[in-house]
Amino acid sequence: AAAAVSPHLLEVAPMASGAAHGAEHTLSTVQEHVCASLEPEDIARLASTCRALRHLGTADCLWAQQAQQRFGVSLAPAPVVPEGAAGADDCATDAPEEGAPRPRAVSAPEASTSGYSGPTSDSVMRARALSAPPRSRRACLEAFKALHAGRRAMRRASVSQPAPAGVASPAPFLRWRGVSTDGGVDNDDRRYWVDKMFCPSEWDSYCSVRPMDVHCMGELEDGLAEVDQHAADRRAFMMERLRIPVRVVYGAAPADGAGGIGEMAESLDTWSMAEMETMLLELWEGYQAGFPFGQLLFQGLHGSRRAAEIERVARIAEEILEARAVPSVELRYDAADHNAVSVPRAPLARCGGPADGIAQGSNDTPQLLAMADQLVVSRKGQFSCPVKAGAVFMTTCGSGASAQTPSSAPACAALKGLATLTGVLAATRAKDSPLPAVAATHHLPYGDVVEFQPPRAHRRRAGELYPVAWFCFTDKRLGPRRGSPRGAPRDLLEVRLSSVHVGTTLCVKLIASENLMDLYNDNHDSPNIDVT
Repeated sequence: AAAAVSPHLLEVAPMASGAAHGAEHTLSTVQEHVCASLEPEDIARLASTCRALRHLGTADCLWAQQAQQRFGVSLAPAPVVPEGAAGADDCATDAPEEGAPRPRAVSAPEASTSGYSGPTSDSVMRARALSAPPRSRRACLEAFKALHAGRRAMRRASVSQPAPAGVASPAPFLRWRGVSTDGGVDNDDRRYWVDKMFCPSEWDSYCSVRPMDVHCMGELEDGLAEVDQHAADRRAFMMERLRIPVRVVYGAAPADGAGGIGEMAESLDTWSMAEMETMLLELWEGYQAGFPFGQLLFQGLHGSRRAAEIERVARIAEEILEARAVPSVELRYDAADHNAVSVPRAPLARCGGPADGIAQGSNDTPQLLAMADQLVVSRKGQFSCPVKAGAVFMTTCGSGASAQTPSSAPACAALKGLATLTGVLAATRAKDSPLPAVAATHHLPYGDVVEFQPPRAHRRRAGELYPVAWFCFTDKRLGPRRGSPRGAPRDLLEVRLSSVHVGTTLCVKLIASENLMDLYNDNHDSPNIDVT
């Protein structure tokens, strides 16, 4: 996705309204009472100073209160049920057995990528995913504590240890389902639908129609997103068969490294899947018609190897045509605005309760909540209009959620058209600005990221978008900034957020693109925005 947040996935066991407010009365020590008013990071620092304060890093009620105050999330541990009483079996699963490893969070660089070694795509999301089983508030609470107090210890821990009870197997991606956009879909082609922004691969892309201020919505789904291994294998085969034809068609890369047509042959791995499939079909049709151009697919192959490759290309071409004949997703176009596109949306069972509480609702229905502490933005691909600037927003849903559209949200409207760092910083300082205070400004080799302070629990409203970060890439033609380390990826912005952000819905605002249409011989009347 053009902007991907790397979250931890928690299954939050809801509590009855008001239940969390009693947590403060169960703080067991003077130190815990004193720490109740501190920030989580300060509590973690205190816990690491000496043995006498070490218990602060694992004090259940203290951290449950922190979750309630910061996010409105009820993570109070389940009550102890006497052995033999009704429900004792459920509670027994909440606490790990003596000697068993405790649930832990692992920072992104340590997370297993299940065989995928490349950088995550925008919308993709690199972090350890934690998923507690139903009714297990213990695992949720341990995950929250690990986010703040356990990072240093987790770095020392061996990543080869098996996943403890209550924690899902390591996986770098959470599943965000693209549900709507007001930017249209290029050529009304489903292969460029907004959901592609949130797929954990580098070869899928969303391509808009509108050139500025496009809003793309994604909803958090249960389960984890994984790279389609069959598609990955097919892509690797297509790359091998297309290398010679692409070099013949597009020639060598330009000496200045500015990109464009010539670079396409040298950077075939950055092609989208749709581009590769189209090229393969054109060559296959040419081969079947006996044209020399089509023969390039099998240049240098002889005998049984050539026959096997021809058979496989024929099979892949058939798969592509069959997939195109069956719509992969039902798109609904607004009658008044063809650029307003959405998909059928199922009711979100995880989002019940009042507008002022994230984890309120039925005690029998757990809720999903993304806790984001990393931002990854990617523009990798051969695009004539790659994303230049954008912003990421999050929100939580509930029965009191408003029908506010992204473009009309105050914080979203305040960033309209702002594609420069100076413009964004000025907007945050403006009188009565709806933008929160800046938490940090990150200057990277190929761009900038402005991180915003997350709202406290008492200021959160269900359905109200609040900004996580704004980002901007440098122009591709300019290269890295002076003093940047060698080898820095020019199409990737990656930062560790100084604060944790929570939400159930993600909004990516694509503010502007870089116009490279002349380099790619793009003859459209106006630019659009392309993101992976």
